Amino acid sequence: MFRGAAFVVALALGVTGGAAAQTPAPPPPAPDAEQERADDSNPTRPVLFSIRPEWYSRTPDVSQAAVILRYDQLTLRGRSWIPGKRAILRFELPTTATRVTGVPTQAGIGDAYAQVLLAPAVSRRVLLVAGSGVLIPTASDPLLGSGKVALAPLAGPLLVLGPRNLMFVKVQNFVSIAGDEARPDFNYLLITPIWLRSIKRHWWVMLDTETKTNWEDDNRTGVKSGVQVGRAFGGRFGVWVKPEVWWGPNQSGQWNLKVGLVWHR
Repeated sequence: MFRGAAFVVALALGVTGGAAAQTPAPPPPAPDAEQERADDSNPTRPVLFSIRPEWYSRTPDVSQAAVILRYDQLTLRGRSWIPGKRAILRFELPTTATRVTGVPTQAGIGDAYAQVLLAPAVSRRVLLVAGSGVLIPTASDPLLGSGKVALAPLAGPLLVLGPRNLMFVKVQNFVSIAGDEARPDFNYLLITPIWLRSIKRHWWVMLDTETKTNWEDDNRTGVKSGVQVGRAFGGRFGVWVKPEVWWGPNQSGQWNLKVGLVWHR
């Protein structure tokens, strides 16, 4: 398995000693050294640092660009009271530019995002990823952020489907809880199935589809889909590109284009 799956295996082996002692399980599939890669799609694999330039076409009159910096940290390793014996801390900070027809383009800092994840093993091939994110209103201009503090609990199963395939279904709800009272509240649910496959020695492809259900707007649901193609260099650095498109009714945008430069520890 590629390095992301090797980290999954390490988490699977890190279940509480009591459970492992009661029922010895067969060893998980051996990692495939040919499938090393470096991306940030596996939620259980922390990155050292990543840079993501992103472009969004919201409507014909609204477009946005961002450069998102991300840093992860493994913490609480070996603590028996932590499911999976480790936690992943994640922090993202965007620099954003927003263009609205008839309004001067605004550029500056966007809303920061922090997250903590746990990934206890359910079986030798299945992990349960769970945690919560926090959206922090750090935007330097109202056009660049929501003006709200929001919680974003998430959960979902991660399945290792053989040496080359990984599947993750993320369920996450964003709800504003504080902030500028003049700005609108929001409450929406994202459900995102992700399929990731390693190809040849250093390449991978990821397919995902995300539904967004807006609880504040008669539970309207929009859908977007994307394809990510990436290449690893030496297992510690990777580059990927991902176009996305909204489709069906209740679209929240037109298209997105995202690029990732990722360094692992």
